[in-house]
Amino acid sequence: MAAMQFQGSVNIVWTCLFIAAMGTVGCDSYSPSDPPESVSSSSDNPFVEMQAAASRDDWQAALAYSNAALLQHPGDAEVMSEVARVAFFADKPDLAAALLRDACVAESFGNEGRCLQTVVAYIGVGKLYDGIELLEQAIASQPKHFELRRWLFDFYIGTEDRIAAFPHAKVLIQHRRFDVDLLVSLTSMPRRSFDWGPLDEMVARNPSDQRPWLGRAKKLFDQGQYDASVELLDRILDQHPDSANTIALKARVLAAASEFDTVKVLLGGETHEADRYPDYWIAMGDLARSTNLLTKASRAYWEATRIDANVTEAWSKLASVLRAASDTAELKSVDVDAVYHRSVQLNELDRLVQRFDQLHRTSAEQAIEIAESLRDLGRLWEAEAWAAVAISMQTTPNDRAVQTRQSIIAKMNKQTPWQQQRGQPGLRIDLSSFPAPIVSDIETTRDDVDLRERHASLSKFMQSKSPIQLRDEAKQRGVNFAGWTRRDPKTMHTKLHETLGCGAGVIDYDLDGWPDLYLLAAGGVPTQSNSDSNALMRNHQGDFMETTSAAGVDDTGFAQGVAVGDVNEDGFADLWVLNYGRNRLLINNGDGTFGDATDRISDHDDSRWSTSGAIADIDRDGISDAIVLHYCHGDNITTFDCTYETDGFERSCTPVVFPADQDLFYRGSETGELVNHTASWSATPQIAGRGLGIVVGSFDDKAGIDIYIANDQTENHFWSMLDSAGVTRLVETGITRGLASNDRSLAQGSMGIAVGDLNL
Repeated sequence: MAAMQFQGSVNIVWTCLFIAAMGTVGCDSYSPSDPPESVSSSSDNPFVEMQAAASRDDWQAALAYSNAALLQHPGDAEVMSEVARVAFFADKPDLAAALLRDACVAESFGNEGRCLQTVVAYIGVGKLYDGIELLEQAIASQPKHFELRRWLFDFYIGTEDRIAAFPHAKVLIQHRRFDVDLLVSLTSMPRRSFDWGPLDEMVARNPSDQRPWLGRAKKLFDQGQYDASVELLDRILDQHPDSANTIALKARVLAAASEFDTVKVLLGGETHEADRYPDYWIAMGDLARSTNLLTKASRAYWEATRIDANVTEAWSKLASVLRAASDTAELKSVDVDAVYHRSVQLNELDRLVQRFDQLHRTSAEQAIEIAESLRDLGRLWEAEAWAAVAISMQTTPNDRAVQTRQSIIAKMNKQTPWQQQRGQPGLRIDLSSFPAPIVSDIETTRDDVDLRERHASLSKFMQSKSPIQLRDEAKQRGVNFAGWTRRDPKTMHTKLHETLGCGAGVIDYDLDGWPDLYLLAAGGVPTQSNSDSNALMRNHQGDFMETTSAAGVDDTGFAQGVAVGDVNEDGFADLWVLNYGRNRLLINNGDGTFGDATDRISDHDDSRWSTSGAIADIDRDGISDAIVLHYCHGDNITTFDCTYETDGFERSCTPVVFPADQDLFYRGSETGELVNHTASWSATPQIAGRGLGIVVGSFDDKAGIDIYIANDQTENHFWSMLDSAGVTRLVETGITRGLASNDRSLAQGSMGIAVGDLNL
């Protein structure tokens, strides 16, 4: 039978065995006024008689003596514990748990082992929250029972009550009672990673309390299954209508699903304590934002950051709303950059912890990066703990780990606050003067008449047309080509670089008015020129013929993408072939052939993994510039094996196992060279992306072009050129524009991008 699988330093093996032995017998209750049935005994010592019966495994007979034994030894914790053992083997597990609890109370919770045994007994009958209540009482009485505190922290994390868990984590860390699992759970956990199976088991054992399903509801929410999540939350609220964290999570799920009328019904009724949780204020912020009440939305998101200064979603949404309302009188004085900076820092921390988790929580180098990130966020206690963990992971601690820890300790003393305010301008922002959103004052019904009329007109137009049908005519038109990233796609043990497809470009290279195709291939070894050749297909009035060799574009690098544009401003489109390895710049000679001009590219690195790119005039000087996207970097990408603990099989690594690589921005010159201007244009984001898609155009009402980059498992980037005091630089504003991630501030697996006016 399954046991609770919370992380921690407790003896989980013993716990599992104890709970498995308990089974799922019926529930009985015990109180001093409702003692177990007893029998009259001629013995002067019923406790001895009970023990004698127990030694014969005659548990029912032993149970019959139990009441007399308790009366004979009132308040004796050892006797209560022995009677509890008898009750357990007599198929009275609820009675056993109640007796153990009384034994703990009788000892003022001084026996830590007995308290742990009592919690396990409660878990065995599905009374998880009774166990949590006992742990709270025990710690209040015995603050230095650190193992009990650790159990309590793990239970709160497992049941999605992080606000209740945080105070216990602080004590454990400050008293040096932490391990890697505690730090991961505390530091950054935007998505639920615990298995919900044990929580299901709790509900199965005790259907009268479905609160353990809060963890399952959170995981469903993380998976985007909003309806299923709400269904579970409703079942909890049917039993526990005042469960504050359940109300808060339900509001957040409904807001994420844009069910704002239902949010109003949920939060506009009787008073509750849901406002103690960030989820409540995030939902209120979303509600206010949905009706363009940006000042009230700002106040709500700010309230969420006050409860927990490390909720990435609250900071990202606050930055986005503040930017959108920057022209309003109330918000002009707010330091939007400080809010944005903290949101970026928290996003980066989430990324680091996610990668550490993917590396099986054993990477000392990654732990050091997490420590440095926490230090920069002013979370010194956590930072020092991570640095200490990094040192413990190394046989011979390296200088960086030691120096990082020493630099953190130098800033600390016993009075160091858990979250430093100094050097954290985002935490000093005060929006308490802004009006807080009130449910009854927010009108969610908006005037959508014009929009509905446009949609109705479009629908009528589409119905009058014949259905669009697409047919595959590649072969009959002469496009007989396949670009493989591996020559035998059926073989096992696929590496990450073999999972991305090859790209293609459309180019009218002969200026005959018919678009031609440049198709890419791979299949060889990255960084080497032993892949299948790319192919150029010339379009002759709708039919294609291959002109690859004649045109001189038969590159055999490990091709991933291609950028098409007029690099040298001669009126003919050129090709920039983007490989995992040496990229190729092929200049159109205007006579149907191309020349290799790769040497015109400065700072060329033949080992990087390029994926896509674009050619455009970024700085508006009339000369084409270029952007090259990169994916992951590292010497072991093509050789590293990822074995998953769930089944032991090797398969492709997730991209977060490897660090993201920086993109490069090139400025075109009058002499035809392309010079790396990434640094001079300030085009190095705080969070590097794994770029796969790019689109360049004008997306706002300001002069100049914008660059939107779709990143895989990292935040997307939105770059705009800014000219200030004669200095030209690029500014990245993906988070504040709401383009970096989904609405929950979680990075997505963005694979590509398309542009269109969807709302006409």
